[in-house]
Amino acid sequence: MTDLASIRRRRRLVTSVCVALWAAAAVVSHVPSDDVPATGIGDLTAHVLGYFVMTAALWLSLSAHGWTRKARLIGSLVIAAGYGALDETTQQFFGRTPDLIDWAADMAGAAAAVVACELLARVREASGK
Repeated sequence: MTDLASIRRRRRLVTSVCVALWAAAAVVSHVPSDDVPATGIGDLTAHVLGYFVMTAALWLSLSAHGWTRKARLIGSLVIAAGYGALDETTQQFFGRTPDLIDWAADMAGAAAAVVACELLARVREASGK
């Protein structure tokens, strides 16, 4: 049974997680590179994985707010692309180097997230859930 209060709770939760992830990414990506601890994964892998998680959270938030499939798909990619470009551009003010290759890795992660989320949504719809 899904009531209005449960839908609102889900929306708040999904949106809060999304905002927290994107805010954390903004902070982490503007820490001077000398202060970033070693993670054991490569820079490009971190970009792909980070944007995969961020964009999946965004897609879920847009879905929870009733965006259509086409709007979610386009919205998620446009927001990720814009944020990634802004993020790369502003890093220069924090002792980091903007990099087009990093942005491309961001977009690869975002695109993979949208594809995965859309496929899972279609599977879920086909199963009647």
